[in-house]
Amino acid sequence: MLRNICRVILALTVTLSAISCQSAQVNITPVSTLTSTMAIPMSPETTAISTRIAPIITPSAVSPPMQIRQQPGPFYEVAVTVPLGQNGVSYRGVGNPNMEITGPNALAILPDGSFVVADLIGNRLLQYDINSHFLKAVDLSALDIMNISDLRATDVGLFVLEISFNVDPRRYKIHQLFFSGDLKASFDIPEGFHLENGLSGIAIGSQGQIILEMEGGSRLYQLDEQSGSKPHYIAGYPFYGRNYELHSPVIGQSAAIKVGDINFTTKLSKQLGGLTFLQACPDGSFYAIRSDVVNDQVIQTDQTVHYVSGDGVQRGVARVPLAEYYYPVRRNLAVSPGGDVFALLPRPDSIKIIRLYFYKSIEPLIPGGVEPQIKMNPG
Repeated sequence: MLRNICRVILALTVTLSAISCQSAQVNITPVSTLTSTMAIPMSPETTAISTRIAPIITPSAVSPPMQIRQQPGPFYEVAVTVPLGQNGVSYRGVGNPNMEITGPNALAILPDGSFVVADLIGNRLLQYDINSHFLKAVDLSALDIMNISDLRATDVGLFVLEISFNVDPRRYKIHQLFFSGDLKASFDIPEGFHLENGLSGIAIGSQGQIILEMEGGSRLYQLDEQSGSKPHYIAGYPFYGRNYELHSPVIGQSAAIKVGDINFTTKLSKQLGGLTFLQACPDGSFYAIRSDVVNDQVIQTDQTVHYVSGDGVQRGVARVPLAEYYYPVRRNLAVSPGGDVFALLPRPDSIKIIRLYFYKSIEPLIPGGVEPQIKMNPG
């Protein structure tokens, strides 16, 4: 039952990546980013790699960037394996029945295609290339960041949400980092927008807008970079001149994402779950996450990722293997510059970064459930 509850928690999370999309499928070439004095090796035997600064990706129009497959077939492949221990990530609570297992809690992808994993217990950012090679670690304690609660990547840097509510002094901050790991700027999150008010994460708009996600993204507030200014409410995620507004399902209705005057809806088996926003591209295409929750004695959740093209047609759908998660990860999905969707998958012996396979359609995971599909509803 605990694992099933964890799946529900994981399925109802909101994910957003502000990495720009490119126009075609690309092979990711490992390129490390510039290191600095704040980027430390993971062990005395491991040194950080220093080559060149990652290029900034310029947004361009896209067509479906991933390969669309036909069933039957696997739902993912393992791209990167990160070990546990001194040369990898840390877990807490393993073997303790009175403590929830926790570990890395967010995934981001840089413009050069490398991966950044938020190591919650180690209080570090760990960077790996597509071949599982360690590139560097950024010691957040050295930056006076005490607890990473969320991580977002853009084409110009990283954004870290710090919530140190049980460590004095109590702090709610958003930190902007260069790709090197150096601190660029920090922003205070004012009272009224903390955990007790529903703060659950952050998002970054296509123009660099810093957005506070409240209650899993059901309410959004843009943070003014001027210290002391109160965040103001916004209706949807701002990307490339469009707002992506989420609408939770109500009795007898479907979940929806509203883009301008157009509603994109999905049916849910029991009106439990909903849609969350993952990524938008300059041509109007977007990625969304669908969570279909059924509570018939046993809680079951089907989490899928949908790619909808600029003409409003669902072109591909992928399934997230929730049943294989060792513990729930809040920010488990990210989109690469080439349009592939990767997921952070914790296992008992390691952390996997997996590439999801997209299909034209897939059958519902839950027996008797409705087909995972998003449709345009102009009315």
